[in-house]
Amino acid sequence: MASKNQASPKRNTIYDIAKATGVSAGTVSRALNGKGNVSQETRDKILKVAQELNIKPSSSSGTKIVALFNEPTFTDRVIGYSATLSTHLSYALASEGIAVIEPQNPFEELSSLFIDGLIAVTYNKESEARLAELEKTTPTVYLDKFEIQEGQHTVGSDHHQAGYIAAQHLIEAGKQKPGFYSPDVTAFRKRLAGFTQAINERGLSITPDLYSLRSENDNAYSAIAKLIRNDCDGIYVPGSSLQAIEAMHVLQYVMGMKIPEDISIIGGENEGLSRILSPPLTTVKEPLLEMATAAVEMICKRIRRVEVDEKRMILPVSITERSSVSHSEKIHAQ
Repeated sequence: MASKNQASPKRNTIYDIAKATGVSAGTVSRALNGKGNVSQETRDKILKVAQELNIKPSSSSGTKIVALFNEPTFTDRVIGYSATLSTHLSYALASEGIAVIEPQNPFEELSSLFIDGLIAVTYNKESEARLAELEKTTPTVYLDKFEIQEGQHTVGSDHHQAGYIAAQHLIEAGKQKPGFYSPDVTAFRKRLAGFTQAINERGLSITPDLYSLRSENDNAYSAIAKLIRNDCDGIYVPGSSLQAIEAMHVLQYVMGMKIPEDISIIGGENEGLSRILSPPLTTVKEPLLEMATAAVEMICKRIRRVEVDEKRMILPVSITERSSVSHSEKIHAQ
């Protein structure tokens, strides 16, 4: 136990910010509390130093604030994976009494905001590097981060398992040449690895002719037509951002095929949509609600400076069987 005469650690004040930034204490006070005539450049500089010194504006000291980061160039901010996760996160944070902000231009806005925590929902290589800088001064939790650096915290779903159970379901339905179609990014490559493993374990094989990893310049028709030309009898189209719905449109209304009579399809779950498609779509569902809940629990601990036992949390996926996969009595290889 510390002695009564032992000096307490020095608490940083606005005078420390003033010294570090070369402005007056009055200017610091006005910038922190959003008052007075302070240039944006000076305000940004003051807020950056305040974050580094862990000095919070008095106007927000009673309410914790968490920012949700979504990569501005991604289209699923409006509907799909990012939008669904952000909605679940917002409700979970609100239930903890935490205010939520979701900047439209995150890097521009976050530099002038004082936040207690950050949850990174979607990001690319460029934004990931910039997030690493913010993480130095702000408790951060990532969703579905695959390349984990020392000390980083993340919550994700089991993408390898998703591919595995999708292939398993197609094979058990009698499919001999199951195929795979997705964008060419890390999360989908992990699903392809699980998909390939399940096929190989059943004594079948998947050649490059039976999977399409689509680049930004490819269109859905050419990628799916490649699979059909090679006698694919069932397709797994992962993702929670309408990817399978797009594939169904191409198959049914562009190529004139019937689902599941001509071709079976498994997609990623799009909440509220997959079950009302024609036919209702069999899906592999990512636990987006559970991911959001776990991420909020994790960021709350980090804000309170409580040790997080499980820094990398991977949650299981599940399959929901509907009508888009036909079942045959064909005996397949074991």
